[in-house]
Amino acid sequence: MEIENPFVPLTYDKLFKSLWLIGSKETRNYFNRLISNIVNFDISNFILIPNELPIKRKDSKGNIVDILLESPDKKIKINIELNPKYNKGLSNRNESYLYKIAGEYYAKDNKTSYIDKIKVIQVNLNNFYSKDRKEIGTSIYTLKDKDNNLDLNSIKIINIYIPILSNLCYNQDMEKQLDYVMFDATSFKEMAIYAKGNKERESVMKDIEKIVNQYKAMQREYEEEKYLKDVLEADLKEAKEDGIKEGIITGRQAGIKEGRQEERANLLKLINSGMSNEELSKRLSMPIL
Repeated sequence: MEIENPFVPLTYDKLFKSLWLIGSKETRNYFNRLISNIVNFDISNFILIPNELPIKRKDSKGNIVDILLESPDKKIKINIELNPKYNKGLSNRNESYLYKIAGEYYAKDNKTSYIDKIKVIQVNLNNFYSKDRKEIGTSIYTLKDKDNNLDLNSIKIINIYIPILSNLCYNQDMEKQLDYVMFDATSFKEMAIYAKGNKERESVMKDIEKIVNQYKAMQREYEEEKYLKDVLEADLKEAKEDGIKEGIITGRQAGIKEGRQEERANLLKLINSGMSNEELSKRLSMPIL
């Protein structure tokens, strides 16, 4: 029986960021096409910029956004957030990122910065259905004067609901649909079907295989996080009080952390015990060079 390589989906946050940072030119072209179709203008000449946002509170370490792009003239920024699952604080968090990015345009001492017309766009790639209307594929928010039907257009939030846009019944453009369906794949075999015939999508699949095989820890971390989330969701359904919920979350996270620390400590003890490489190899069930 053929055993498939370890798989991590495109919806996994760390993999998504890695593909932007170290993916091939064709993979970047895939993302450029995807986002250009969303914002309705070409972003192929935009560059990645540092994604840590400054904040005012001294006790905070800052906010890390997923992907932050900037136009060559520095007048347009696009923040791309991948949201695998819905949670109640998601909308507020994403909006706070948008306001911080917009505020940075005017944070300089240079008074002329107020003269330039700026634009900040937040693209939320949501791998879930809209909580307001499940049939919505895209929702766009801007600052608007309802009485006079005027848009400010300096800041904009674009919500993309992948489960809808990957549905052929909704989206008659097969190529656009297949770009979104890549996020739905649960195996390389399935992804290969969606990627076939398109060099950019094929490049995404190859880069995922390369990254997952090169960074074995990513697949393990994904499985651990998935297991933890699945268990927590099952437990939280039965929890009726906030105190119970908090206890479950804190306890499980602490248990995993403690287990990892204990495992590392035991490994160091063995290595420093003076055992021969042959004895260590037997105890650890792995080759020791």
